Amino acid sequence: MLHLVVIAAMMGAAVEGDASPSNAGDGARAEATEPARARAPVVVEMFLSQACANCPAAAKVTEDYVEDPRTVVLTWHVDYWDTVTHPTKGRWRDPYAKSAFSARQRQYNVTIRGRGRVFTPQAVVDGRSSIIGSRQAKVEAALAEAAALHNAEPETSPRIIFESGDGQPNVHVEGLNEGETALLVQFYDRARSSIHAGYNAGKVFESAHVVHTIAPLPGDGARAPLPALATGDGCAVIVQQAAGAVRTGSYCPR
Repeated sequence: MLHLVVIAAMMGAAVEGDASPSNAGDGARAEATEPARARAPVVVEMFLSQACANCPAAAKVTEDYVEDPRTVVLTWHVDYWDTVTHPTKGRWRDPYAKSAFSARQRQYNVTIRGRGRVFTPQAVVDGRSSIIGSRQAKVEAALAEAAALHNAEPETSPRIIFESGDGQPNVHVEGLNEGETALLVQFYDRARSSIHAGYNAGKVFESAHVVHTIAPLPGDGARAPLPALATGDGCAVIVQQAAGAVRTGSYCPR
């Protein structure tokens, strides 16, 4: 199932961490912060690969937040694991991985950690903090910290507004500040693969909200149409600063 999300435009690969290739108008309106402006969902981005041995656990952590009203969840499959060969089980190419997603992760690491070295699984919370993605308690702590930051600045966040007048769903952003950008990111609700080679050979790898494309919305926050969504599809919008910090986000109403 295809979902849509909006996030800012960003963005070789040395690796470190938990796991790495080297070591194995009119109409109905819905505001992003409803029911109160005092809270914006936290954006949780998970960078992983079907070829990474420690990533199935991170995919399960992400799954726990898909239905959490506190969060907007994105999963980015990175491609640098596609060239890693298991000593006896060969190599697995992740069908959802893209080099652009690896580049996005690398830019986050430059911004947050001061280095371009990457690792999987990596969770990035609100574009501000980095956590080993399989460590749920750490992810939860970062989520709580980000939520507190949102609550401390409720009136400075842009407002994401969805409308459905004349049968054409659209979105616009009020109060978009200089240096802030919104992007349209399309993702699959679920992705499930039987792994036949590599470090996860013999496993079924399932992940949620799997990104496959990114496109910008108007830079001035002007009204933009959303594509017609089939049953089971959806979308969301987030606003992000040039340096990477996420200001606000919301899933589109269904």
